[in-house]
Amino acid sequence: MEKLKVFISGTQDDMQPERDATERAVNSTHLSGSVRAETAVSQPQSSRAWIEQQIRDCNIYVGVYSHRYGWVIPDENVSATEFEFRLARKLGKPILVWIRKLHEEEKSKPDFERQEQFLNQVSNFSTGHLRQVFDNATDLEKKVADGLGELFIEMILKSPFPVKPPKSFSLEIPSWFQDPSFQNSGLHQGENTEIHLDALTTELTKDRKRRLALVGKSGAGKSVAMKAIMHSISTRADNTTSCVYVSLGDYAHNLASTIKNNIGWQDVPDDRVLIELGNMGTILLLDALNEVPGALRDQCRNEINMLIDSNCSGMRRMWIFYHCQNWESQSK
Repeated sequence: MEKLKVFISGTQDDMQPERDATERAVNSTHLSGSVRAETAVSQPQSSRAWIEQQIRDCNIYVGVYSHRYGWVIPDENVSATEFEFRLARKLGKPILVWIRKLHEEEKSKPDFERQEQFLNQVSNFSTGHLRQVFDNATDLEKKVADGLGELFIEMILKSPFPVKPPKSFSLEIPSWFQDPSFQNSGLHQGENTEIHLDALTTELTKDRKRRLALVGKSGAGKSVAMKAIMHSISTRADNTTSCVYVSLGDYAHNLASTIKNNIGWQDVPDDRVLIELGNMGTILLLDALNEVPGALRDQCRNEINMLIDSNCSGMRRMWIFYHCQNWESQSK
């Protein structure tokens, strides 16, 4: 099982027992593993590049601080510890902070004033983080374990299952497809010959259940239109809607497994896929029914009809957008 990555930040020379205790607490959860600069193996990139990458990749940032400001990065006038904290904050990482109780004699150390300014920034009532103080490494180990446990619960409650969002879709729109509507030359005379993408996008993003069918002959431009609609929805400035594109040409076994393989949710049970997409308010774009192998096409069509009829067993909202040929049940 892939574990959550916890980056441990703070000065090293004076805080080794505390950093060791933090690592033990992180690893004791069995859900997370620690990342520490001093335990890293030799790397081909610079120390700065390695640290930046580890913070970008981590799921949680843990800061363990005391009286010492630490080594200052040349030409930047900021300590490595403060640099790590700023980057984690800029990236929006969950931040947990523990500060050792200061001894009176430590306040006269040369760099204590800089550290005090940094700790005040970290602990600021309005813009900082709620932090705990600790007495020693044993006290810290228990507090870190408790803090991580509470954070894990909070992350689970706030995130729709699964935590990982659908993988991004790489879109290439042909150069001729620039206008918000385009001529669908493959349709029979008398049928609508324009597909108005703005109108379709508006219909699909309304805050209500909406099911639309896009029907046309092979090569008429249905797939291009569908991908363009996804691009339009995903790049809107006010976008709050998840939108995923699924090619039914990859259909195998059942609709749920096909969807999760398309969007990178292989670890999600089949019976949860549609429910979780619905909980996320997903617009589901189903393409290429005509490419489903003949023996499975009826099964796929029946699953989609069941999806329409059942509204996915408790889904808050679900949009379905078809691309199909000779679809008997185009809209319900």
